Amino acid sequence: MSTSHTHTGTVRDLGAFERTIDLYMRRNPVQFSLVAEIDRKVSEQILARALRDVQARHPLLRVSVDRKAPQARYRWAESPVRVDTAAEGTPWQAVVAGEQTRPIAAEPGPLVRTVLIHAEASSFIVLTFAHQITDGTGGMRVLSDLVAALDGDEVHGRPKTAQDGMYRRPRKTSYALSTRRRLPWGHRRMT
Repeated sequence: MSTSHTHTGTVRDLGAFERTIDLYMRRNPVQFSLVAEIDRKVSEQILARALRDVQARHPLLRVSVDRKAPQARYRWAESPVRVDTAAEGTPWQAVVAGEQTRPIAAEPGPLVRTVLIHAEASSFIVLTFAHQITDGTGGMRVLSDLVAALDGDEVHGRPKTAQDGMYRRPRKTSYALSTRRRLPWGHRRMT
């Protein structure tokens, strides 16, 4: 399977497993959410900038699924990941429960949503992914990269990319899966 590097059309056809998930999701939407708690307030603008950096590193965060062709294929989405903001103090569990009832449309993309929730002295970021683009392990990578980009933004006034060298270890951050508490191998809960 080849991947196009132009941003004007088809990225690639869906692979066999991706097609299976996509066919299933036409009748039974399947998405999952990951939550990060950041030990400071994060603005919508800083989060949007960090999301753009993460989208640049993870191409499937910039796609939609075109089902009009004989075989479903990924196409470049026109929009960045949208940032919605919940009312301050809203429990992240309530946001995740709501996210699981709202299917992610295959078009126009991207196949990920973000909700920012401010708490008294911290922020929660809820990322909801369509299963056509990732699973829990890939989602944790995206979440980790997002936290690192936010940390670089906080320290340097802009997101830090892989080309800038190693990411600085994020300040106090907690990760939680919406459906389970155990983190994938290699990840540990930071407190």
